[in-house]
This record gives sequence, structure tokens and C-alpha cells, in this order.
Amino acid sequence: RYQLSMGDFYVYYTYNEKGQVTQVNQGYWATLVEYNEDGTVAKTTYVFMWEGAPDYSSDYTVTNYTYTDGVLTSYTETKNYSWREPETSEYTLTYNEDGTVAKVTVDNRTYAYEYEDGKLVKETYSYYDPYYEDYVSEYIKEFEYDENGNCVTETQYNAYQNPPVAQSGV
Repeated sequence: RYQLSMGDFYVYYTYNEKGQVTQVNQGYWATLVEYNEDGTVAKTTYVFMWEGAPDYSSDYTVTNYTYTDGVLTSYTETKNYSWREPETSEYTLTYNEDGTVAKVTVDNRTYAYEYEDGKLVKETYSYYDPYYEDYVSEYIKEFEYDENGNCVTETQYNAYQNPPVAQSGV
């Protein structure tokens, strides 16, 4: 078990015999991690824990991961609530030839990514509109980097291409 302290805030890491992280505790919240035989993450559970004991609260999230030839191709996220029915979303990932994520599709929404020199330069979010029977762009984010490769500006446009609002210090 490893403890990282940042003032009064503590993060605890628990490892298995293979050196893989099996639990991360942050305050009363924990992420539990299970692995496939090949070492890829099979499942994560994000849960409220009291006194460090795995006492599942009625509100928790379970994510199951699917791989093809060792590459993450999809994951299913189920949010369980004490006050309503669970919500499940299926995420599907597609990749560029260089291995970067080209697109993530979840339910009727799509996030598309463009890169230059290995850095993300554009993200486009679209959703399926049954009225138009097509995907409609909701927003576009563009990223600029300094000479050290640090993202220094994120500019977001809305679907109508209104003048952007730059956010520096990203």
C-alpha cells in the first residue's frame, strides 16, 4: 500500500502481487480495478466507501472494458443510483493508423479528434438529430501548443460558429 499526501488530502494505492493497482482511495471514494489475464483492465468500480471497507453504497459506477488484439475497442459504463433505475452507456473507440483515438461514439453522440505531430489540435462533438436524420455538430474545440509542447490555448466554438472564447492557462 502506498500513500500520497498533499496537505490534508490523502490518496492511497493498493497493489496486487503483479504490481498492478487494485484500489485507489481518495477520501471516502474508491476506484476498484480488476484485470484480464493479459494484464489489461477488465473492470473498474467507482464507489463510496466508509472507513476504508468496501461497503458498496447504493450509488456507484461499474465500467467493463473490451479489447481486440490488446487494443481497447469499447467499454460499457453503468451508473447505479439509489433513487432511480441504472443508466448504461456503451462507448466505442476507433483509431487512426498511428494508434491515436480518431473517434469515440457513445449512444447517439460522437467525439472526433484530429492531431498534428502527435498532439490533439481539434475535437468535434456531434449528436444524432432525428429531425435531420443526421449528426449535427454541437461544438468544436481547437488546441494550441507552445514550443515545449504544452497546451496554452483552448478555443471552443459553438455549433453556429459564433466568435470563440479563448481560455488560456489550460
